[in-house]
Amino acid sequence: MAESSVAHDVRRRLHEFANGLVEHDGFDDVVKALRSKKSATIDGALGSSCALTIAALANIAPGPLLVLCAKAATIETIGDDLRLFCSPGEADESDDNVARTFPAWQNDPGERLVYDEIYGERLRTLKWLMATNGDLKESADTNIILSSIQSLLQPVPPASAVEKNTRTLSKGQTLEADDLIGWLAEHGFHGTSGVELPGEFARRGGIVDVFAPDWTAPVRIEWFDDQVESLRQFDIATQRSIGTIDSVDMTILPSGGDSEMRAAPSGSETAAAKITDYLPDNAWIVLVEPDELDNEANKYLARQEDQAKLHELGQALAAVAKFGHVNVWNLASSVDEASCQLQTSSVERFSGDISKV
Repeated sequence: MAESSVAHDVRRRLHEFANGLVEHDGFDDVVKALRSKKSATIDGALGSSCALTIAALANIAPGPLLVLCAKAATIETIGDDLRLFCSPGEADESDDNVARTFPAWQNDPGERLVYDEIYGERLRTLKWLMATNGDLKESADTNIILSSIQSLLQPVPPASAVEKNTRTLSKGQTLEADDLIGWLAEHGFHGTSGVELPGEFARRGGIVDVFAPDWTAPVRIEWFDDQVESLRQFDIATQRSIGTIDSVDMTILPSGGDSEMRAAPSGSETAAAKITDYLPDNAWIVLVEPDELDNEANKYLARQEDQAKLHELGQALAAVAKFGHVNVWNLASSVDEASCQLQTSSVERFSGDISKV
């Protein structure tokens, strides 16, 4: 019990540490620039102080905070470090409480499958942005989105396509089970004897289990005649109900939709979009080590057989520049007019025999 109390106190102090960063010399200038949709610089963000900076910005950001990193490993490191400075004292310390992620495709974006974990995570974040539209006042969810430069270059479906391919299931709704199953099969879902993975459905009489790609748990739909009698989320391992729900949205984009969107004329309903197109006007963007972002982006593009399937780097960065954005450096190679120099040092500085210092 005492250990739990100490841990709670440590997390509370670290959270207060993030709040206190706003008093740092120059930090207010950075915030003013962000609120004016301009560029700013934070230098000296060594080690976990990068996550500390992100946590401090998230605490005062009026909307979503998109963090762009050069590599997936950096996303994982920042995500782990953010747990030190966010959500103090909560019993559930999963990463979901600290930051959302918008991962990059590891293969050709047009080769996605409905049971792909990356596909589900990307779609979940896009739908969250559509639902909140920048209004986070009454939401307990995190406003931090961790992503990468590769994700910025990879196309996403336009919001109109997400809306068009979303249907809502509601308790009391008149709906034939055969109609739902036919729709699922047309969109690439697989019929099984028991649902285990996203992209699967199973039917047993008047009961249909469905696991949509952006859901965290499958849903059991029970019919009475042609009317939906109940909707229940359930645990895959135990098959026990987690809880009843009144309605749920199911989004399934057409198979191959990503590649088709890239081939569509610009401005059409199916034209490719960017993650920044989903951001509300009050969003802020953090660029972690801008030089590394440029280098990794160019390396990524050089590996692609068909770069036309991706957004151009200059075009993607121009979209970023429309928002308030801050360049966060370990050691800055250039500094914006609005800047903040963190007074941090590497622990390596203190290595060796301190008695000789």
